[in-house]
Amino acid sequence: MTPEDLASEQVELLIAACTIADWHFFLPADHSPEQPSMEPYRIFEPRWREVILLWLGREDVEQEKKEQFIEALVNFEDGCGQWNLEQVDRGFYQYQAYFLAAAGIGEFQSCSLTDEIVPQIVKWAFGDFNVEKQQWQTVFYPLENRARETLSATDRARVIQALGDRLQQPQCPEDTCILVAKSLGTIGQGNGEAIATLVQLLANTDNIDIRFLAAQSLQEIGQGNVELIATLAKILRETDNKRTRISVAKTLGKIDQGTVQAISTLVEIVRDTNDNLTCIMVVSGLGEIALGNTEAITVVAEVLKNANHRLVRRAAARSLQKIGQGNQEAIAALIQILRDTEDEDTRLLAAKSLEEIDPGNPQVIPALVQLLAGTEDEYMRFDVTTSLGKIDPGNPQVISASVQLLTNTEDEYVRWEVAYLL
Repeated sequence: MTPEDLASEQVELLIAACTIADWHFFLPADHSPEQPSMEPYRIFEPRWREVILLWLGREDVEQEKKEQFIEALVNFEDGCGQWNLEQVDRGFYQYQAYFLAAAGIGEFQSCSLTDEIVPQIVKWAFGDFNVEKQQWQTVFYPLENRARETLSATDRARVIQALGDRLQQPQCPEDTCILVAKSLGTIGQGNGEAIATLVQLLANTDNIDIRFLAAQSLQEIGQGNVELIATLAKILRETDNKRTRISVAKTLGKIDQGTVQAISTLVEIVRDTNDNLTCIMVVSGLGEIALGNTEAITVVAEVLKNANHRLVRRAAARSLQKIGQGNQEAIAALIQILRDTEDEDTRLLAAKSLEEIDPGNPQVIPALVQLLAGTEDEYMRFDVTTSLGKIDPGNPQVISASVQLLTNTEDEYVRWEVAYLL
């Protein structure tokens, strides 16, 4: 089909949506599960989906007819027999009709069946607690996936309320809470109830993955929201949980870029902690929200200089590269590290960071050359040689050191990389 033919067909379908009076055009009036109609079942044809939704959104179609159509979709029977799976309670075409009904109430929001349809879609999407078996029960994956896709097409306000209710269920598994939080971030843009639910989840959960998803979702749906900013600031003032404060501070800094309170909180945490993971999280967070902030640059430079763990130092170096672009305090701190520290790895990270935030700085090449001459570690020599090769191609000292490393090393990987560099 050519683009012209496709466009022509779409126009015809839109015209049809404005002229169809009887919903039986989409679902034959003589349908029976025992004896299907010979008329077309347009409710199962993808090309008619948009027409059906437009028809349900028309103001000149009687409410009663729309109600009848939605009810017919919800109660559709396909006669496909009994399924042998406990989690499946209807036939394939019955599910398709129900999903279409769910999308339909997104256009026809005054439908009396909305409060029945939305919880059912949420149940299929995320499961529910089985009282008899005393366990959380889900449906099979393809059905879950289709139900989650349908959530964004149906009545958004009721979906958000239903998702919030799901998170309040004490039996809700942690992995399900993560999925629900992710969905709220997808469909809850600017919605106060979605934001409040995610804030509560962020403040109260002990699960790091749930906290992360709640924070990420808030960053997506709460940009510039004054009430959310005030709420997060209040949590920062009142909570003593360190991990919660980290997540809240990072979220606050994202939705209210550069907020002083968020930066100060992260700085305070990094100065108080001896935990490497916490330190990595905090300096990474500062790298995301503290561009040009002097206090943040100072504390991250201190971490780079003094941390005992290599991963912590690397996280600090990456953060300095993000927040110290062209900043004289950051440049001075890195030069000081080059001069004062004896740790080879720290000096290399400082030199690389300095080159990133102040390209062409005259202090970098001498520091790297000195480091190259003084180290016995082959991998360190390789790292330094690679950095020098990028910063100052053709430098005789770099070429000489590379040839020497190529000649002396027994590591095949290092030989290949140095040869490629030469």
